[in-house]
Amino acid sequence: VFILPGILPLSSLKQALYLKHEVPGMTIPDPLIKGLQGFERREDQSAYGIERAREVLVGLRTIAPGACLTSGGRKRSMLDQVLRALSV
Repeated sequence: VFILPGILPLSSLKQALYLKHEVPGMTIPDPLIKGLQGFERREDQSAYGIERAREVLVGLRTIAPGACLTSGGRKRSMLDQVLRALSV
């Protein structure tokens, strides 16, 4: 049995809190929330979310055959940034 994890790069603290509290089945770890709280500007929060998504994807290489990367219907450019970071 293969498990294909879903990865959503977080674009802001507001988005993370909404997903954590309002979307059933969505898990946003507290350390990730705390990390986002360390940035005032949305651009910095987005960069943090992209970097965490990249780290998760790299870590999954040893335990999963792939991952479903989604922007949640929002900024597709975030996905480009995550994938570009993987090729470096």
